[in-house]
Amino acid sequence: MPEATDRYTATRLSAELGLDNRKIRDILTRVNPVQVKGRSKLYLLRDVIPHAAKYLGAPDVIDLNAERARKVKAEAEQAVFFYTDDFATASSYTPTGGSASTVNGIFDNEFFEVDPLSGVGVVSAQPRFVCTTADLPSGAASGDAITIDGTAYTVRVIQPEGTGVTTVVLEKD
Repeated sequence: MPEATDRYTATRLSAELGLDNRKIRDILTRVNPVQVKGRSKLYLLRDVIPHAAKYLGAPDVIDLNAERARKVKAEAEQAVFFYTDDFATASSYTPTGGSASTVNGIFDNEFFEVDPLSGVGVVSAQPRFVCTTADLPSGAASGDAITIDGTAYTVRVIQPEGTGVTTVVLEKD
């Protein structure tokens, strides 16, 4: 339940938001008051802001509930790729000075040409492990150890992609 101090009159909203009374009254026609005391109506600021955004020069207000639902749906769709029954492999990830934990991810040992412009083709492999960022141990860093399908690797680079997925660049021990 909102506190009494969280409730605003039209005059107080006008002062808080820096809008004149006419604009506030226009906005408040689209907002339900949380309390009515005689002729005074009290409003919650969080209910008023989405309607006041266009007057404040703010971008569209983000609906947190809709964003949370979108995030949960995206994480559920993403999780399918990290099931060991389908695409993923279970690994044993050991942070430096820590204890091992199981991290599911997709292992890739792609071959590529190192210097194709020199005329001398040198082929190398770059092992990578792609996993959800949340599955990595906190404090995961370069120098940690990871074992995938019985082969030991050292973590060289951790590349969070900002999408809830992280690529871990490895070097075979």
